[in-house]
Amino acid sequence: MTFDEFKALALNPPYIVAKCVYRVDMHRYIKQQKDARDVTEFEVRLCRSFMYDDWQLIQRLLPRFINRGYFNSQLYALYVYQLPIHKDVPFGLYQRLWVYDSLGNLNAQTMCTSLIEEIDHTSAKFRGYEAGSIRFRPGDIVEVYDRDKNQVSLGVVVKQPPTIEQCWEMHKEVEKACIIEGVGIEYADDNYWLYACDDCYTVVFENKEVKSVQTWDVFMPMLPVSLSIVNRLSLIFENIKKDYEEKCSSARITDATTIERIGKLDESLSFYKSMDHKIIK
Repeated sequence: MTFDEFKALALNPPYIVAKCVYRVDMHRYIKQQKDARDVTEFEVRLCRSFMYDDWQLIQRLLPRFINRGYFNSQLYALYVYQLPIHKDVPFGLYQRLWVYDSLGNLNAQTMCTSLIEEIDHTSAKFRGYEAGSIRFRPGDIVEVYDRDKNQVSLGVVVKQPPTIEQCWEMHKEVEKACIIEGVGIEYADDNYWLYACDDCYTVVFENKEVKSVQTWDVFMPMLPVSLSIVNRLSLIFENIKKDYEEKCSSARITDATTIERIGKLDESLSFYKSMDHKIIK
């Protein structure tokens, strides 16, 4: 595989064509935040969920979701899931996902499928972003939506999701490992291991906790951020930046770590393929 071929797959993943339904999840903040000051955390919950079978219809309905006052009261975000029918789709997984903010702007969209049934398909590989398309930079203050805890928290970006070039460097390391293992370089893409779960920002919070956060759960701050909060978060970022850079350096990918990861990947794929995915008729 050449870099141009790899980049083409990154920018336009070849999803499996299937009949799909679409779920639109409406997430709202619970308490009125309009006049709030110095808020670093607030509650957001999934409040309504709608099903459709037509993507074009959803596009026409987006203004309704965003602009109708009674309908979108205290709207925080819309999550739109593409879900193939006749497949195992546990809650939270998807073939594709688009996330819109409270103004109707596209906050992020996924770059690969997360379905276990499609784990060994080309569209399951995460191959990174063009550098200029990555929205937030290290040091940016953002809101992070933890959908499991129904909580939005202010934090600072420490690390961006990988670029296409960085993912390509990893792919080349996999090629080297395949040669060493006698697998054959033509199987490098099968053993390349970045998936939807690797499409993340690394964010540090006011309590100094550092988390990997899925790209689509990171938002521009909805409320004004006071100078005192900016100063506190910026200080935390500066204190942790050096330690985190050293950690990243010590975790550099090598032939040895790639070979070890390929072994673990083979075990995981064997497990997934052995699962009996029954289609409900």
